[in-house]
Order: sequence, then structure tokens, then C-alpha cells
Amino acid sequence: MKPAPFSYERPSTEAAVLERLAGHGQRAKLLAGGQSLMPMLALRLVRPDVVIDLGGLPDADRLEEHDQELKIGPLVRHQAVVDSALVRSKIPGLAQAAGWIGHREIRNRGTVLGSLAHADPAAELPALAVALGATLVCRSQKGERLLPAAEFFLGLFQTALAEGEMLVSCHLPLNDLTAASVFTEFALRDGDFALAAVAASLLTTADGKVASVRCAVAGMGPMPVSDPSAEQQLIGETASEAVFTDFAHDLLSHAEPQDDLRASADYRLKLAASLIVEALTESMAAGRKGGNARV
Repeated sequence: MKPAPFSYERPSTEAAVLERLAGHGQRAKLLAGGQSLMPMLALRLVRPDVVIDLGGLPDADRLEEHDQELKIGPLVRHQAVVDSALVRSKIPGLAQAAGWIGHREIRNRGTVLGSLAHADPAAELPALAVALGATLVCRSQKGERLLPAAEFFLGLFQTALAEGEMLVSCHLPLNDLTAASVFTEFALRDGDFALAAVAASLLTTADGKVASVRCAVAGMGPMPVSDPSAEQQLIGETASEAVFTDFAHDLLSHAEPQDDLRASADYRLKLAASLIVEALTESMAAGRKGGNARV
């Protein structure tokens, strides 16, 4: 199929993008990497009147450290994250998550913020953003909002972006917890969406008790699955496989996996529980060594 007819615009400033979004409203779609939008256009799953290309924005591909945060601009590509020495050293889980996305050709075009705004519940980066406490900066002509990632994702392909708003940056904290971050997943074939995926980070005290923990799971419902209360209950426990297994069961009690041609819901739950234990164990080891998990 071919896309339904639409107009194409390529503004050269963010102010011009926001002006066009305000004018066109829900009849507009933003184009960053296009790895999700273009197939949807071709299948006529979306039929915008206008596509606004962000490719003309200067410095929109900045990936930089500022005020103890990693700031990700709207045109930062997945592969740039994978290749970044800054990311690999300070937030290894982010580099791992980006490395699982599709194939290199897709990573060379797809963008971090595009993936977050698309809000596919099986995607890697929404779960990573929730697990590591990302802040998402949303901007319109009316002003700017800073949203925690846990409040940004509302459901299947649904976010808290309001009409006329654009996701302009993602901020991830740079601290000991993000330095010990891990991302792992299982897919039937290289480049496929995962049957289950886990972003996690865990630090322990000198005597082996859990000091802090964050975890989120992808592919287990209409949005990333996390449980702050279960995380809080884990703090102070002596870290062990049995404790991590109990935590996984508590977290996944909120999951809503579905049967499909690739796997049953029951299998996905068992797989996710195993991946949670694996990720927490690997993160704990990285934190104890004072180094980073594998990338």
C-alpha cells in the first residue's frame, strides 16, 4: 500500500515546529527517524494531513552530560547511544537496551525520543526510562512540562503528550544506580521484538543487603510494568536468588501478558521472572565491582 496524501514540512527551528503543531493539532505527525511512522503511513494506520520533519533542527542530535544528568535530544539515534563512551560507562543499561533494537540499519535511523513517544509496550527504551527514573521534557507554545517516565506512558501507544506538544528531550540521572544498570531480553530471532525484556539496577551494602533497586519489564502489558512498593520492600533484604525470585513474582503480579503466535502468556511470565533474577544478579555484581555491567 501507499500512504494517503499528506503535506510535508521541514522547519529549521523548534519554535517553528511548535507553531505548526499548534496550527495543525491532531492532524500533524512528527517525523524523526521514521522507523515506526513510515510503516504506519504505508499501511494507512495513520493518515495525517501534514508530516513535520524534525531533520532540519540544529543540534537536535546532542547527547551530553550536564548537571549530573544525561540529556538526549530529539534526533539522537539508537546507534549513537550504543557507540557513546559516555553512555557505556555511566548508563550501561541504556547502551544495552539500544543495542537490542532491530538491526544496525534501523538503529542508524531510529531515535531514542521517537521510540519513547511511540510508546510500544514491547519496545526496550520505555521500560529502561521507567526503571532508571528518566524525566521527559514536553514542550508546546503554551509552555514546558517535565514528566517522570512512569507518568508519561498511559497505555498501548498512548502517552501523556498533549495536543500541540513535542517531546524535546529525555534526562537520565547519572549516579551509582544508573552506573550499575542492566538491560536484558529474549527474542525468538535477532532483531525481533522480545517476548520479555527487563531493565534493572540494584546496589547492595557491604554486608550484602539491598540498598536501592529499580526494575521495569517490557512486553508484559500495555505499558512498562514496574512496582515501586515491591522495590521498597526489597530494600534491606539480604540479596539472593530466592529473594530476587520473590520480588519478580510480586512485580509480575501487575503484568498483563497476552497469548499470541509466538508464546503463551504463561510462558512470557515465567521468562520474565527468570530475566528479572538474571538482571538483578548481574547488576549487583557490577555494583560490587565498582564497574559496569556488560555492554
